[in-house]
Amino acid sequence: RFALASDIHYGQPGTDYATNTGNMVKWLNADHSKNHLDMVIVNGDLVHNRPDLLPEIKISYLDKLSVPYHTIPGNHDFADAALWQKNFGYEDKYTVEFGDIAFVLANTADTKGTYVCPNNAFIKASLDKLTDKKIVFVILHIAPFKWQKDDFFVDCPETIDLLHSYPNVKATFHGHDHYL
Repeated sequence: RFALASDIHYGQPGTDYATNTGNMVKWLNADHSKNHLDMVIVNGDLVHNRPDLLPEIKISYLDKLSVPYHTIPGNHDFADAALWQKNFGYEDKYTVEFGDIAFVLANTADTKGTYVCPNNAFIKASLDKLTDKKIVFVILHIAPFKWQKDDFFVDCPETIDLLHSYPNVKATFHGHDHYL
């Protein structure tokens, strides 16, 4: 079992981000103690336009999760591979294997917050290595297609074609849009 959290926006002015982030950790730990989680994935916008707060959210909150966690940057994190590596110990695109299941996590924004398509060469190489896995989940921050009529998304038809060409890719998860 895994839980997916997104769009914490730690440091966003006018919000009670410290309480909200603390509650998220408390709720995830409570769920883990009742139902066992194997991992938590936080897929972007950990902070709000303040990459200097990444160490704080990691040490003061995410490291208090009682379950392993993985993260990728979102458009408000203003982070590249080097910054992500410095703060979390892994780059902004990587894979996680868990038995017969694997996760491909990839960045969909640049250091200025511009929406970009994920690195398809990385995704293809990862999926090629994971063909023996029964289930693969792809984790992005921004969806690779415009599923609403606004400019809050980016169209990445090559990504969609790539994901559809691997029968073991069962779902792609994203955050970003804040729609309910």
